[in-house]
Amino acid sequence: MRSEIITVSANGTHIHNPSAMHEVHDNNTVDFHGLTERVQVAAEKVEERVDSVKQVWTGFLDDVFGSKAAKA
Repeated sequence: MRSEIITVSANGTHIHNPSAMHEVHDNNTVDFHGLTERVQVAAEKVEERVDSVKQVWTGFLDDVFGSKAAKA
């Protein structure tokens, strides 16, 4: 489908530049459900990596400064 914008006016002086998204007719190709699933999967992967980095960082601090349990 080719995008086409048509403007009509009673007289030629009141024609404004149309927006490219003024009328979207063929919008059935966007799979919003699939998009949300992919975003959720990506967020879960990021969360797993953040947890791994937190564990490594906590282990590093424990090695350098000693365990918090040993000081208490």
